[in-house]
Amino acid sequence: MWHVIAIEFFKKIPSYFKKFWSWVKVHGDIVLVICISVVVFILTRKSTDLSKVIAEKKDNYKAQADAIDEAHQEEVRKRELALQRYDDAIKEAERKYAESQDTLDSKKKKRVKEIIESHADDPDKITRELADILGVDVHVK
Repeated sequence: MWHVIAIEFFKKIPSYFKKFWSWVKVHGDIVLVICISVVVFILTRKSTDLSKVIAEKKDNYKAQADAIDEAHQEEVRKRELALQRYDDAIKEAERKYAESQDTLDSKKKKRVKEIIESHADDPDKITRELADILGVDVHVK
């Protein structure tokens, strides 16, 4: 009895296949989506834990943010060091200039005193020599 059922079933297979093929032709987009979904599922069936992916992305972001902060702090430190060096150089230059002015002034004062003492009788000679030393015309009376 079972062989009768099998024979009837095999006789109907071509009819079922033709009906199925007709349905596939009409609804091909659904079949395509299902096939693509199956292929994608098969190719990506390795289960990934989304919490691990999110945690890794968060760690990468934190590492990048830390690197940016460190670079910024280093830049600020270098800028402050450069400003300090500039200030020190300016102060040193001003100090040396002031010292040289004082030294020159005291040297000039000594030289002026010597000129005046040595040429006390000749005001014109004092005027000429003071003009040479000081760079300005000084009229001695």
